[in-house]
Amino acid sequence: MTDTRIITDLSESDYHAHTAIGSSTIRKFAESRRDCESLLNGDKTVKVTRKMDVGSAVDCALLTPRDWQSRFVLFPDSLLSGPNKSISSNEAKACRDEQLAAGKVPLKQSEFLHAKAACEKVFSSPIGELILKGEPQLSLFWSFGGMEFKGRLDCRLDHTIFDLKCSERVSPREHKKQVKNLRYWIQAAHYVEGLIACDPSIRVSQLRWLWVVVQPTPPYTMAVHELSGESLVRARSKWEEIADDFVACHKSGDWSEPWEGDVNPMNLEEGEMWYDAA
Repeated sequence: MTDTRIITDLSESDYHAHTAIGSSTIRKFAESRRDCESLLNGDKTVKVTRKMDVGSAVDCALLTPRDWQSRFVLFPDSLLSGPNKSISSNEAKACRDEQLAAGKVPLKQSEFLHAKAACEKVFSSPIGELILKGEPQLSLFWSFGGMEFKGRLDCRLDHTIFDLKCSERVSPREHKKQVKNLRYWIQAAHYVEGLIACDPSIRVSQLRWLWVVVQPTPPYTMAVHELSGESLVRARSKWEEIADDFVACHKSGDWSEPWEGDVNPMNLEEGEMWYDAA
């Protein structure tokens, strides 16, 4: 059983090494139970992309700049090939692999400059001033249904939670699509559940959830989107339903989908069918 607690100084690597269930696992379970089982068993892995590396660099520079040198390293520009500055030669790949083996994320000079500009955009805003006053990277550990869960808040200032996202789609309409398609609402509910479990004096109605979204490329547009209190309450209730099902699957070992074994009816509306005879 996990001791319910908040840790303020846990490193990124130590947090991810902890075997408790994080929000990404619950988000994957909501998408596909079978795929979630494969990830837990190690049969599948999550591919880390260059965009994800730049996003992590922005988070680190904004929230824990003291960790920058231990987590990231500039890749030698002289080893990059072609107009796209790709890591394609054997020498470049060997250098990259050596940096990764040392536990560091290699960043191209262009990626570093993009991350720096994105950070400056956030820091120069009123929201950036609030983030500087908050507590960064709070690690939460709690129990639910007899299992260990964890979460890591980007930043908390009193009852306001800031969640940083790097995205090329920052407008309210586009971010709402991201919240739905990438299930960011589950992540928000997961963290809120953990925070309230660690501090029962907090009520969900007191909390504000703000997504701070910034483009990691020019023109580095930034926007702040607040999840409504009503939506946060609904998301937490839905999270508990998903987590209950996850715990049941984990304990029983049965990860079958609810729709497996049935003939699932499907109806296509007129607008969903088209034929271009030209």
